[in-house]
Amino acid sequence: MEDYLTITLFNQTYKFKFDADNLSGREAADVLLSEVEKVDVQHQGAVHVNKFVVLVMAALNIAVDNIAQRRNCQSQLSVVGGRSLQLIRRLDNYIALHMDLMGG
Repeated sequence: MEDYLTITLFNQTYKFKFDADNLSGREAADVLLSEVEKVDVQHQGAVHVNKFVVLVMAALNIAVDNIAQRRNCQSQLSVVGGRSLQLIRRLDNYIALHMDLMGG
């Protein structure tokens, strides 16, 4: 299902089409707007920082956070995968031992 999302950045309103089935567009827009506001406040009054630079810096901050979250998730999956493998081996050994004891 397609939907439309309206975002106001630097007093200009933009309307985007997005796939409402896969992502909460409003949530994504809120993250972007929050990060743009944070960067804008941090660099307020700086001559070399225009609106485009603020937007790119906000996007890069979001990308860095996304990469960090993915790495953390991959690390956690690796830990869980390793522990699962250990449990499977223990269960296999337990089952094999008891099968031998039962004569089967």
